[in-house]
Amino acid sequence: MNATVTSSRLTNSSNGFYLAWVASFYVGREAPQFRNAKLSLELALKADQLAQSKSPTVSEVLAEAYFANDEYEKAIQLESKLAAEHSDSSLYLNNLAYWLATVPKPELRDPARALDLAKKAVAISSEAPSVLDTLAEAYFVNGDIAQAIEWEQKAIAFDPANELLRQHLARYQQGLK
Repeated sequence: MNATVTSSRLTNSSNGFYLAWVASFYVGREAPQFRNAKLSLELALKADQLAQSKSPTVSEVLAEAYFANDEYEKAIQLESKLAAEHSDSSLYLNNLAYWLATVPKPELRDPARALDLAKKAVAISSEAPSVLDTLAEAYFVNGDIAQAIEWEQKAIAFDPANELLRQHLARYQQGLK
């Protein structure tokens, strides 16, 4: 089935949560081989409209779709809103921290804020490898390579088979040389 047929069938759905779930699939979070950033944004916008912008789950998918479509300002603005409204959720804090540390547009980066948010996310989810990985990245972009290595090693301890974490650790270790 091609994306056009899929898109027209899906955008006619009146179930916002279903559309958000499908949009997250096309963002490539679970299946990178099916990544279709444009379709993910179209579906996420429709899901957000159906949810009347009142669902944090749908808003999160929309933020990810914005980011996947290089609409970084919109993604960061929406994720900032979610992190402020749900300051007890490591998901929103972690995503925002990672984006502020790594966003491809340097003028949008905020390493100090990324580190602050990552620390808060770790305080909530201290055993989540992705959260520990974000804290490591935040330390790295702030120039604290020793802390980056320490936290990446903690992330790997919780998920030893994760090759991406090992790649991050290698990059940090190269920063020591």
